[in-house]
Parts: sequence; structure tokens; C-alpha cells
Amino acid sequence: MIDKYLDDRILLLHPPKTAGTSVSNSLGINKYHANAFHWSTDYDPDGWKRKKKIVTIRNPWDRTWSWYWYSRLNDKFTFDEWVLKGMPVDWHYKVSKEKRYEQRLLEQEDWLEIDGECVADYIIHFERIDDDWRLLLEWLDIPFRGLGHRGKNRKKPDMHYTDAWTDEMIEASLPRFDYFAATYGYEFGGLRS
Repeated sequence: MIDKYLDDRILLLHPPKTAGTSVSNSLGINKYHANAFHWSTDYDPDGWKRKKKIVTIRNPWDRTWSWYWYSRLNDKFTFDEWVLKGMPVDWHYKVSKEKRYEQRLLEQEDWLEIDGECVADYIIHFERIDDDWRLLLEWLDIPFRGLGHRGKNRKKPDMHYTDAWTDEMIEASLPRFDYFAATYGYEFGGLRS
């Protein structure tokens, strides 16, 4: 059920495969896969400024491993073939009945930045979701409520993503992931200390 009060106050910038579905369902707000630029064009400047913008992000190598299985790319390529081909795939997402956008999957910065500037007021890191969730609720002055897990990928093998990447694949991915990793505190294997 949508919590109209929260839905009017909060905007979730939700790159796919970053736990945004769990966050939106637990808060009771609408969930759309739309990036910051597209959202900003849907509001007048004052309305855009009033919204508390929350984003969910995830280690790009982990997210890519999850996306590969989620999108059933394993029917077309092995994981290493797909990565070494440059991870070709487009994510199609629908913002409303009237608007449909297409965007490349993996550039998370495109979901939370406008002209190179992060517009999020609060960032939830997938890797520390329980702590970030608790702090988010405090920041929003909302009594604690559990964060359910929605959208779990049941086809993904039960192995850590770091075991799926070879040195060659990591090297090939750096042109796509280097900016995001450096800007938002990631490295292969997790968050930077």
C-alpha cells in the first residue's frame, strides 16, 4: 500500500538491482526505475527541491553479477563472455503510463547525478543496508520498521560475486566502473575502508 504522506515527501532514485524495491515497499512509496535527470524534469524547480531524494547503490561488480542472472543473459553468453564483450544490454524502464525511457544498465552515476553532481540527500549502500536503513528512518523521523527483501534473484548461483570475476574481466570492466567506484567509495570486493 502506498503511504501518500511519504510518497509526497520522498523520491527514490532506484538503479536496478540495488535493493530499491525492498526500500520502496518497506517505506510504502512508489517505485519507478527513473534516473535523477528524468525525475527532475517531472517537477517544477520548487517541487524538485522539496523532495527528499534517496538513492540505493551497490558495488558495481556485485550488481553486474546479479544483473547477469536477473536478466537471463546466461541463456546467451557465459558471464565472462558477456563481460569481455563490454556487457552489452539495455535496461528498459517505465516511469509512468505516458513515459518510457531506455538507459544502459550499469552506469549507476547516471541514476543519481545531474551534470556530474550527486543530487541524493541520502545514500543507502547495499553492502551496509541494515545500518543505512536504520539511519534513514531516523533521518526521516519514522518509527523503525523492518526492511523486507523483495526481488531476490533465485536463479543466481550461491557464490560470492568476487569468485565470478577473473583479473582479465576486472580490467575490462574498469572503463565502466572506475568513476563510480572512485566517487562512491567502492573497490572490487566491497566498500573502501
